[in-house]
Amino acid sequence: MNPISFELALKRGLGRALQELKMQPHPEHRKVVLQHLVHCCRHDPQIEGIGSVYLLEAAGLAGLTPELPSVLIQHLEKCIEEETTGTWDAGQVVQLLGLLAPEHPEITTQLLDWYSRSVQESLELQPWLEDEILQVCRLNGLRFMLQCNGKMLDEHPEQPFPFSLLDTAKHVLAMDPRDSMQHWATTDPDIRRLIQAWPEKQKGPPRKKPDFTYGAIRAIIDSRPEHCMGLPFRGRQVSEDVLLQLANDLEQTTDPELLAPLLCVFQSRPFPKGPEPLIELAQHTDEKIAVRALSCLEHFAHPEVRRLALEFLTHGQHVVQALSLFKFNFQTGDEQVLQHALDATIVTGDPDDLWNVIHDLTDITQKHPTTEMLEMLTLAFPHQPCSHCRLTLLKVLHQHDVLPSALLAEAAQDLYEETREWASQQTP
Repeated sequence: MNPISFELALKRGLGRALQELKMQPHPEHRKVVLQHLVHCCRHDPQIEGIGSVYLLEAAGLAGLTPELPSVLIQHLEKCIEEETTGTWDAGQVVQLLGLLAPEHPEITTQLLDWYSRSVQESLELQPWLEDEILQVCRLNGLRFMLQCNGKMLDEHPEQPFPFSLLDTAKHVLAMDPRDSMQHWATTDPDIRRLIQAWPEKQKGPPRKKPDFTYGAIRAIIDSRPEHCMGLPFRGRQVSEDVLLQLANDLEQTTDPELLAPLLCVFQSRPFPKGPEPLIELAQHTDEKIAVRALSCLEHFAHPEVRRLALEFLTHGQHVVQALSLFKFNFQTGDEQVLQHALDATIVTGDPDDLWNVIHDLTDITQKHPTTEMLEMLTLAFPHQPCSHCRLTLLKVLHQHDVLPSALLAEAAQDLYEETREWASQQTP
């Protein structure tokens, strides 16, 4: 594996990157691993997680373990200096330090100091630090963080009440923290101050329920929003009568600035008047309208939808959206055109396009598990940038008894911890 291939494998969290470090470490690998330790490269960290265990394994195999604490501490200080503590990079560094802390008492001291500073200076580090301090210090960590917030309330009564800390403590410690707070408050004035402030620091008013009436949705559309503004969700919730009213509006509208948001309503629910109006809009000269119309056509199995999808793929237009139309319009023999679309997407290398294309290929293969589709899915595995989605792909291959043993072995070292767990339970 050359250095460029290794860097891409590590960025995607593939097990083959760790295998490469074990078998044939390259001088450039150390530098690449170091960069990935301080920069979060997950496609969707909210779904995948940070992959801290995977990253620490890579650090160990690259020989970075001795210097790692100081490197990570220096980087977080740099984030504080540059005011980038609210980023996933900072969150990843905090998580890695949390895992290292049990063997490095100086890290624990540093985490506590950062939390105190974060409360005082609003550094946006609290969410990251709360979880790690609770994992490492347990109740002692909770008491320290409550004291920090109590002191801050004394100096700045307008300071928000730390509800998120209590929620995190309840999750991490598997207990209601209020009992411990009441006990500590008998001798600790800072925590007592927090309890006294509790009634005055309630969470904000309950969120207003969405209005699913025709008038409310039409008001959003008439504001000509640039983005969908929750319209797909509203389209999923509205009554059949309201949906039909909006469908009539779409048929009678020619203004691109109104067509675009109207189409959003039908992205998560079939257009009630059939695919024909959408097929026409999918060929619109306005890119946004064409793309959104194609998205709406995903719900239909129809000869004209299939014809349109093949036409777009053949000409390399709207590849991502056109490929998704094969979920309900696939026919045996389409594998070649789908393979061509995958190959073209791999060449361009756009992570979002790769995610969409391979995600749709996985869905298509679940419905149409031909030999060619299963082989295509096997080859697509290392190109899926989302580690969470790779697990779904692996399960499809396993379900049809075509999961290669080498791929199963690699999955056991994947960044996504659920993939590791799943792989360990399968028989090679």
